Amino acid sequence: MSDASNDEDAITRKANFDLALPADVVARVLAAVRDGAGPRNPIPENLDQAVLAKDLGWATLLYRMRLADDSESGTQLKRLKELDKAVQSFRDLLHSYSGRGQPGWSFLRKIAGERHQNAWEEFGEIEARRKSLEGKLQDLRLRERDLLRSEALDERRLADLIRERELIQRSLTDLNQGRATLERKLITFDNHTADGILAHLHIELDLLADWLEEGFAKRDALMKEGQSDPLIAPLETEGYIRPLHWLVKIELRRIYEKHFGRPFGRSRNDAGPQQGRVDGPAVRFAVAASREMGVRNKDGNFLTPDSVEYYWRS
Repeated sequence: MSDASNDEDAITRKANFDLALPADVVARVLAAVRDGAGPRNPIPENLDQAVLAKDLGWATLLYRMRLADDSESGTQLKRLKELDKAVQSFRDLLHSYSGRGQPGWSFLRKIAGERHQNAWEEFGEIEARRKSLEGKLQDLRLRERDLLRSEALDERRLADLIRERELIQRSLTDLNQGRATLERKLITFDNHTADGILAHLHIELDLLADWLEEGFAKRDALMKEGQSDPLIAPLETEGYIRPLHWLVKIELRRIYEKHFGRPFGRSRNDAGPQQGRVDGPAVRFAVAASREMGVRNKDGNFLTPDSVEYYWRS
């Protein structure tokens, strides 16, 4: 998996909200790990169940995010066909509506001009508000500095100043984001006018429709030649990893090794009715945790010890 993907997962885990799984869920997972372990208890005495609950909660969220973004060929093809249909419909509607002599377009052009004028006024108000907040922020920083330098530090007053500064900083961030979006709209309209924007829309929609048409034809030709589906091959060459593979091979393995203090591995039963069956604390952990997370394979089944071994090794 790419370093960028790992970084995104780490950033997501640092978000300031709690997704810990319920305590009874963690208890069931640990009970499954102990089951069949024999006289040796595989669970460390210092295992922090609250932290494990949080790690499994984050794993559940990250898995679902990856599942939603999973780029299987059928999903990608469906999305492209939906895009093609939307482009064709929008392009036809635009062509029929936007002739210079059409009353609808004349009315819309008038609205565009009025909205543009209002946007400039809004931009001026944002600028004034932004400068005011920046001034208040600078004043608060100076007051914080003076308070920190004072011999008798008033901690309550300092905390109040910090809270006020953080509120202003958040307001300023939101204001700057709105300002940037509005500025892009103003520059686009000033450079192209309403008629120019319409002309660009026509050209861009025509180009996109051409790309889609050629793309579908090229994909069909490649598939007939027995080549890899181009909608999925690029992801594989860039180190893409399927959600279930990621969950077992990377995330559950990471969580197991963090909390149990041993490598994620597997063994096989050497006696009894389960002889030859894939087993081990790590395998039981992955099977139980994935079940509690509601994870199923493409056939709709919960993971088994054999499937855990498959996803871990592939």
